Amino acid sequence: MTGTKIDTIKIRQLNREQTFEYIKKNPMAARADVAKELNLSFPTVTSIVTELEEAGLIRAEKSTTNTGGRSSMAYSCDENARCAIGIQLSERYMKGLVLNLQGNVIGNVITEKLKFRSDDNYRRKIGELYQRLVREMGLKEGEILGVGITVEGLTDNEGERVTCSFTEQMSDVRREELAKYIPVETRLFHDMTAAGYNQKLKLGQNVFYLSLNSSIGGTVLVQDEVYNGNHNRAGEIGHMRLEKNGRRCYCGNYGCFDAYCNTLILKDAAGGELKDFFAGIDQGNREYERILDEYVERLSDAVFNIRMLYDDTVLIGGELGEYADYFIEKVWGILDSQDIYREESAKDYVKVCEDGENVIAIGAAMYYINQAAVRL
Repeated sequence: MTGTKIDTIKIRQLNREQTFEYIKKNPMAARADVAKELNLSFPTVTSIVTELEEAGLIRAEKSTTNTGGRSSMAYSCDENARCAIGIQLSERYMKGLVLNLQGNVIGNVITEKLKFRSDDNYRRKIGELYQRLVREMGLKEGEILGVGITVEGLTDNEGERVTCSFTEQMSDVRREELAKYIPVETRLFHDMTAAGYNQKLKLGQNVFYLSLNSSIGGTVLVQDEVYNGNHNRAGEIGHMRLEKNGRRCYCGNYGCFDAYCNTLILKDAAGGELKDFFAGIDQGNREYERILDEYVERLSDAVFNIRMLYDDTVLIGGELGEYADYFIEKVWGILDSQDIYREESAKDYVKVCEDGENVIAIGAAMYYINQAAVRL
């Protein structure tokens, strides 16, 4: 009996989630259209639509007239009725943004250069970032579905603590500590797991998202769902070994992908900023060109290995994704010259992610957007 009740609840949640997603994608949807497209009974859809409307997630737009002359209501997502916040904590900065129910960033993305620390002053800074987002958007706490907080470390399944991090300050950090000054529901995410909730990564096919930042990470999406592996470690591509006795990586090993292709290599060459490095490329700086060529060779090696292992589309993102025009054609050319299958061009399976460096923070907020209808 208990099992049957749980199954019924899950089915109801799934139907509600699917109905809400359909209405979000199809504004002015009639109940009959929802029932037909989702293969649900009309009474079931009517009941779910009532729940969604009472919760403020959708609104009745206007009456429409069908061929029988009888009027029915059309429904659309009330996209600004609720929102979610994503806060990304990096070793060197923190970033925050707000998403509406359609998953669109509203307002400004706030980034502050601040070294990560596990002390109360840093926690206050997180709280101040949250309050600034709330203040700038004129939000009320009842409108906020939750706050997703990402860290550069593996987290447990409950989103309560960091289980593994190569950054000493982030080791064994707990959600309740980081969220001490945030008065709404929060959840902790490994940054790459959070990225997997971002709708821009879901292409209706298997995807490997490669994040190129001051450290390198990856997310594996199988049929649009995040694959975490047996111990939540899937996608830790930054520690794939490219050279046996190569450069020392921050993890302590030698020859890791991260040691050759983190963006600090380019930033440090230009004195600290990526934009300055690529401005130098535009100006014909030969040393920068040499560094970029070496970088692209290593990046292409890694993408080749990812492709051989997963046979997925590879999405290149992170902060370097915004500068892909400077190197993506070189990557395609190298991969095409190494291709052992000769069935498709690298241009077909290596793409650039649209959201660039905001993918992680957006994904953290999207967790709560995706849960909006399920939790009613």
